[in-house]
Amino acid sequence: MHLPALFPSWLLNIPLGWIVVVIIVLLLSFDAMRSGPGRAVVLAIASPISIFLFEILPQTFLVGKMFTALSASFVIAGIALAIYIVIYLLLHRMTATFSGLSTGLLNSLLAGISGTIAFIILWLQIPALVSLWNPGSQIDALFGLPYALLWFLGSFLVLAFVRS
Repeated sequence: MHLPALFPSWLLNIPLGWIVVVIIVLLLSFDAMRSGPGRAVVLAIASPISIFLFEILPQTFLVGKMFTALSASFVIAGIALAIYIVIYLLLHRMTATFSGLSTGLLNSLLAGISGTIAFIILWLQIPALVSLWNPGSQIDALFGLPYALLWFLGSFLVLAFVRS
């Protein structure tokens, strides 16, 4: 059986980047529906902090010279993801009592979308991560540097609404 014959043609022409974004939104939305928007909030807050820490890493006292000597993009991407994971875990521990309280379908979907937007912006702002996987020119044009601040502020505003 020919697999593309089972799906409509418009479905086969969706870029992979958008499919990944929708999968992340659905995962975060299901998690927010199950256990509340706490993880999506922490994910959104950890993103700009991780970008900031990654950007100042080359100027730090002890690590800066070692970091600038690195040339492999996957090592730099691993460092960026390690910073993000550490910040995420620390923020999650700081706000552990602040999570919980599952929300309805609409609030869960809004939390999933906002957390995904923050994560996509983080991914696009670190060139080593983009070299591992480029989500596409449409996503870069929509969530790129010119609009990153507006997307972060909008994401935080929506997450504050969902939490209230």
